[in-house]
Amino acid sequence: MTVRESLLIAAVFAGTWLAIGTEILSLFHALQFTFVMLWWLVPLPVLSVLAVRSLLLKPRLPQIRRPAGQWPLVAFNCMLLMTILGILAAAFVEARFSLPNNVDSLEYHLTRQVYWMQQGSVEHYPTSDLRELAMPPLTEYAGLHLMLLTGNDHLHNLIQWLAFALTMVTASHITRRYAAAQYSTTAQLLAALCVATIPIAFLQASNTKNDLVVAFGVSLLTYWILPWFDRVPLRWGQVALVGLAFGCLLLTKGTAFIFGLPLGALLVAALVIRHRAKSIGAVALIAVLVIALNGPFLYRNYKAFGSIVPNDPRIHGGQTLTMDDHSPGAMLSNVIRNLAPHLITPSAAWNQRLTQTVRYVHAILKIDINDARTTWLGSGLDAFRDYDFKWQNSEDRAAEPMQMALLLLLPLPIVLGWRQLRLQPILALLGIVLVQFLLFCFLLKWQYWHVRLVIAMPVLLAPVFAWVWTTPRLIFAAPLIAAALVAGLAPSINCATRPLWGPKSILHEDYNSTRYNDWPNLARNTVPIVRKIIAMQAKVIAFDTATGSRDYLIQRDILDRMSPPPRFTSFVPILAIPNYPSFPPDAVITYRKAPSFIVDPLTHIRYMRVGLPGARADGYALYVKGTNE
Repeated sequence: MTVRESLLIAAVFAGTWLAIGTEILSLFHALQFTFVMLWWLVPLPVLSVLAVRSLLLKPRLPQIRRPAGQWPLVAFNCMLLMTILGILAAAFVEARFSLPNNVDSLEYHLTRQVYWMQQGSVEHYPTSDLRELAMPPLTEYAGLHLMLLTGNDHLHNLIQWLAFALTMVTASHITRRYAAAQYSTTAQLLAALCVATIPIAFLQASNTKNDLVVAFGVSLLTYWILPWFDRVPLRWGQVALVGLAFGCLLLTKGTAFIFGLPLGALLVAALVIRHRAKSIGAVALIAVLVIALNGPFLYRNYKAFGSIVPNDPRIHGGQTLTMDDHSPGAMLSNVIRNLAPHLITPSAAWNQRLTQTVRYVHAILKIDINDARTTWLGSGLDAFRDYDFKWQNSEDRAAEPMQMALLLLLPLPIVLGWRQLRLQPILALLGIVLVQFLLFCFLLKWQYWHVRLVIAMPVLLAPVFAWVWTTPRLIFAAPLIAAALVAGLAPSINCATRPLWGPKSILHEDYNSTRYNDWPNLARNTVPIVRKIIAMQAKVIAFDTATGSRDYLIQRDILDRMSPPPRFTSFVPILAIPNYPSFPPDAVITYRKAPSFIVDPLTHIRYMRVGLPGARADGYALYVKGTNE
């Protein structure tokens, strides 16, 4: 077993241990520092024995020999490795030297962790943002454990950064299985570079979302399932690992179902074709492990929403994410809008013609490009917009033009080098990506940020690009491909919300102010509100907000400055939880609504608005307990 394989297996066990520990401790409301620390110390003796055993075996390190007459290739491999490490280092700096400031993270990813932490459990709670309850929680479980162990969120960005690094490892390992022997190292490094230079992947590697964790899970399952088509023995340990990986993947994000379904079909096909005698038992074991890992969360959803996969419009601001129109025209509309962003270039004229073409095709199809049946419109600001290259430093909108160019060019290297290629894995990966893409277009409405939801697909294409451009006939073109990939990433290096240089550079800006890089005006409301709450020593603070408010900014500031911390609750929750204890608030914080007073509909207590010097009228407002009606 190689070091890379050990890392991948350890990642699956860590995710499984995280999920099991969170659910067990949650049953006893024991999600606290002491018990979480003990949970992670439990496997330490086993890990120590394995480490000692590995050292005693004294594995012989492979000797590195100079390939005869191939010094240029060795130099190229070194350049590839240094480039990959440089990209990883840049992503690490953006992740470590800035605080979480992604909009979705501040709205619900981190907020749900605060509520879990204060109740010592991941049980559902009353809230006005149902995404905190309905969304799969595995990445947030990791954030919760970090928050409990460190007392803050300073390491949260590194969760996705680690997934970024592991996805490169997985892509290189998939490539290793089927690459030409003499160019295997180059192919593996080129595959890792293909992943490292996916613009949206690089930008996501320094925030607290979960799309990269999904991409890692998808690539890992692909790595383990593809060899099942070969004539090799099927071990039950491998089957169990696949089951655990599938369980962790589905517990990470809703889109994991779309990307996992073709892999599940591939798995069944491999078992039936090559391992028929064990197929029923293997599928049963995988299903049991998936259900065991996801069951507690799905049960909580069923109790709260009446469905294990709720599609309640209130979860997403009154709209559903799933397609309401599955006609051929609607499907074609989604295909075009999901592909077109990856055709942008630095030329404004080209991007304008691309926009006009997309609009023209919709006009021919007689389809509204912002049809609510096929488009998630959000607050109205998320409708279709003209393509603009400046989006390339946006963690939600950066496209992959170089990866798209390589995909369009793919027939050329396949035709030129097909005698030296193993076509089976190439066709398998292309088939998986095609089915994933069509499912994505068929099931989900087009979204303003759709580009970040599909990172898994260019990740699976990375080995294909590496295989076809490192055949003996085309190896001379590999440096050109690498240079093009790096050039495609260049506009995305300086993330808009976590810039390495410029007036808001995270390297010289105040550490705490990096939270407000994308919305500095919010600080004019949140800072005086926190000061007032600390001065009055409020014990219970209620939020009268809805989807789209960044409540975590206030929660985090209060948690960092008040000891003991107050209790957070929802003032008028959209979803009430039966028998959930009531906590009458001492103060209420509202967002974008500021009458002179508000009234608690349950206690009829009046809360009066507090005047805060310099506060914006359209932001947050603070209310304190007044008199009964």
